[in-house]
Amino acid sequence: MFRPLLFIGTLCLFGIAVQARPKRQCIGKAADIMFVLDSSSSIWRVDYNKQLRFVADLVDSFDVGSGKSQVRIGAITFSDQAYLEFPLDRYTDPVQLKEAILNITHREGRTFTNKALRLLKEQVEPHLTESKGPIVAVVITDGRSAQPADTKAEAEKLHQLGIHVYAIGVGNSKNYDIEELKAIASDPDNGVYTISSYSALKEITQKFHIQPCGEETITPSVAADPTTRATTEATTTPTKDLVEKPVKTEPDHPGRTPPSIILFGYDLVGMGAYRSGMIHQFIKSILPYTGYGHFGIVSYGYCPSSFNVPITSLMDKNPSIIKDSVVTDGKLPDLVDVVRKMRHVLSTRSAQNGISGHIENQAAVLFVDPSVTTITPELTKEIKMLKKNGVQLYLVNVGRCAWPQADRLYSMSSQPYHKYMFNSPSYHQLLLQAQHNPLHFRSIYNKSIPNRFIS
Repeated sequence: MFRPLLFIGTLCLFGIAVQARPKRQCIGKAADIMFVLDSSSSIWRVDYNKQLRFVADLVDSFDVGSGKSQVRIGAITFSDQAYLEFPLDRYTDPVQLKEAILNITHREGRTFTNKALRLLKEQVEPHLTESKGPIVAVVITDGRSAQPADTKAEAEKLHQLGIHVYAIGVGNSKNYDIEELKAIASDPDNGVYTISSYSALKEITQKFHIQPCGEETITPSVAADPTTRATTEATTTPTKDLVEKPVKTEPDHPGRTPPSIILFGYDLVGMGAYRSGMIHQFIKSILPYTGYGHFGIVSYGYCPSSFNVPITSLMDKNPSIIKDSVVTDGKLPDLVDVVRKMRHVLSTRSAQNGISGHIENQAAVLFVDPSVTTITPELTKEIKMLKKNGVQLYLVNVGRCAWPQADRLYSMSSQPYHKYMFNSPSYHQLLLQAQHNPLHFRSIYNKSIPNRFIS
């Protein structure tokens, strides 16, 4: 089962706290949310109404309006065609918005998800520069797209724009394609959810209060039971220090600051086993001193389809047929895919934290080696997009070989590059420096921790 805790998972989709309903004054954060709803013939009218009710009930949890700290909501439906039910700036009154949602027509027809994603792009792209918060799209469907290749292509265009797309599969898993849902979502690992029925959507709003903005609680006349509050924030616990700690220059261990993350990235395929192992030892050595609340490692963007060839007979075959026997399915992932994956992971967290009213300090550390790393225009483009999202990017350059175009290397990191770049002649030297002088890498450490930890 892909997501056993179904209704809990959908709450996490918005990256928000789940809590009892207190009296409150919403001091929310801005967001643009587009719901993309399946209106095909495979959905019974009763279930379709449940889908609409789910979206309408969510309105109560948002501070809807056109203000700089408010949420705007739009809706698209799709079957044979895609239909803009109402754009993001149509409704600023929650009562009118809910009424419009509940009156959306069930149009019926086949499932052309690609047309809905194309219309979604047309609707949100003009808002990219004016939007005061993250742009989020929630796609709900119970079937496979009639044109899967086009659906994946349209989804990729949304990802390139930085739209945070989530995909929810409803009903029998045989009817929808989980791989297609992963392709639709911006983050295939954390942005895809499955539920058993449209009734499960209703369960969410019956049992939980979804609050995407900061909340200033007004003390009620009767004290609230503190046991009614629980959060669903997913966390990644840093690994314990598995290497010998430095003796002479070991800094104090700073306290963790939850609204912060450091993400390490390297190309596992290009680096190979030895380099990858040394990189992991390096991360283990400096991680206890970084002061970030969360960390992660991205070593490949996706799993290659297949580069194995089963035992194949070459008996009585001519040379041309023998050559054709060596078939590879797809291409190997490279550093471009790693950076793209890092960007999707961090932008998804930004969207979730933005809706819930948190601002997270995000840093990324990318390992490069002139003997195996090639700086391509595609890699440069992905890195620019990563930095444009507000991520502080550090480079760790390992190896004695000279870069053919050093200026391209220097432009990859955040600027000025001399504060965001570390050079080491070998992986052995890099690891020794991390183990015996971790303060050498103090510029990587979380800037929000006290200076006494990194000075």
